[in-house]
Amino acid sequence: MAIFSLYADGDPLCSQYLLSNLCPLTYKEMTSEVDLNALFLKSSFHLMHMGLTANCPNGWLIYDSSCYLISQTSVDWADSVTFCKAFGSKLVEIESQKEDNFIQTTLKHKHEHDSAPPHGYWIGLTDVVIQNEWTWIDSGRELSNMYSHWEKGQPDSRQSENCGILWHSTGFTWHDDFCSDKVAFFICEKELRPGGAEIIG
Repeated sequence: MAIFSLYADGDPLCSQYLLSNLCPLTYKEMTSEVDLNALFLKSSFHLMHMGLTANCPNGWLIYDSSCYLISQTSVDWADSVTFCKAFGSKLVEIESQKEDNFIQTTLKHKHEHDSAPPHGYWIGLTDVVIQNEWTWIDSGRELSNMYSHWEKGQPDSRQSENCGILWHSTGFTWHDDFCSDKVAFFICEKELRPGGAEIIG
C-alpha cells in the first residue's frame, strides 16, 4: 500500500497509507479550516502516490502551460482558495481570452445535459481589500490592466459582493458574488511541471 504526504507551502502536514485514515487531512489557512477528507468523499478525489510526471495529475485538464482541476463540491470562496493551496495550486487566474474560451467551453460541455448544474465556479478574483479594485488573490496583480470578461452590468458590488465567479446562467461570464455563499464549485490551476502528488477523480 502506497504512502503519501500532503504538502502545503513546502511543509508536510501528514503522512498516511493510501485509503487508511491515520491522520486527518485538514489544512488551516488564517482562520479558515477545511476538512479535505469530506471534500474528497463528495468530489470523488483520491490522493495517489508521490511521483514525477511530465503531464498533469490524473483528473486534471491540461491547457497551454497549466493544469486545471474542476471541482464537484459547493464551498464558499475562502474554502476554495484553501483547498487549491493545499495541493500546490491556486484558485484559477484567467489571463487571456484564449484561456477564458477554454474554460467556458469545458464547463459548457461538462454541464450540457445537467438537470441541476451548479450556480457557477469560483475564480481567484476579489476586491475584498479595496472596494472596486479587483485583484487576483494568488499573484496580487490588479485586474485594471489585464484581460477581463465581466457580464454586462458587472461587477455591481451589490451589498458587498467581493468575490469573482463564473456564473452558469450567463454562459460562465464573470460576476461578483458574496464570498460566504456556498453555492458554487471552483477551479484550481497550477503550472505544468514535473513532480507533485497526483489526484484522480
